[in-house]
Amino acid sequence: FLTSMTSAKFELKKADTAAKYWYEENPKADPQSKLQALEEILCKIQTWPTQVRPNVSPDEKPVTGLVFGAVYVLGGKGMQSSLWTQSCKNLARLCLEACKETIPKINGQAFPFSSIQINYNYAAKKHIDGN
Repeated sequence: FLTSMTSAKFELKKADTAAKYWYEENPKADPQSKLQALEEILCKIQTWPTQVRPNVSPDEKPVTGLVFGAVYVLGGKGMQSSLWTQSCKNLARLCLEACKETIPKINGQAFPFSSIQINYNYAAKKHIDGN
């Protein structure tokens, strides 16, 4: 049998492949189509990876979710693309483009962000990010 992390990696690779094929079939998709495709692909994921996030976990245990985009890597490595961004490039692209293209502009400017955290099946504690 598969461990939950191995199963999550397998599920996300399937989602990444689905995003790749979606882009091949829809090279000039509008923002709402991207958002709809993203939702459909994410809803098919059966097993999600877990993260240790004590600042948001309701019981300080690992929570299900992932992050796409830039993250601060400890150990002197600084800012890098997240592990999931590197290993699921098509899914990350779809997620980041769908959000960038559908989040309302502020004073005519795109909403600035460097990463997107996707939480699955838990309510995060109220918190303020430290970065």
